[in-house]
Amino acid sequence: MADSFEATDVSPTTDYRYSYAPREFKTISVGDTVTKVRKKVAPFRFKLAARNISREIELEGGEQVLELGSGLGLLGKAIKEEVGGDIKYFGVELAYNPAKKK
Repeated sequence: MADSFEATDVSPTTDYRYSYAPREFKTISVGDTVTKVRKKVAPFRFKLAARNISREIELEGGEQVLELGSGLGLLGKAIKEEVGGDIKYFGVELAYNPAKKK
């Protein structure tokens, strides 16, 4: 049969007719683009959340705010900027790393 072929007949250096030829293939780094977008979007996202939260719980200044699972505290920083005044912000981030028993 003329249409059959063996796996040994295929060379990794030979262009497959249904794929891109090596000269047509260009690598694009999506990771860099995502990082750039996150750096621009993250501050806006936290400011928007801070505005909504401070309105919902009617923060005016002088309150104490406790955030559980605060991460780096970016939301707390945004809340302090949004409300102004003397808000005392406390952020708690738990990291669970149990010791191994031998």
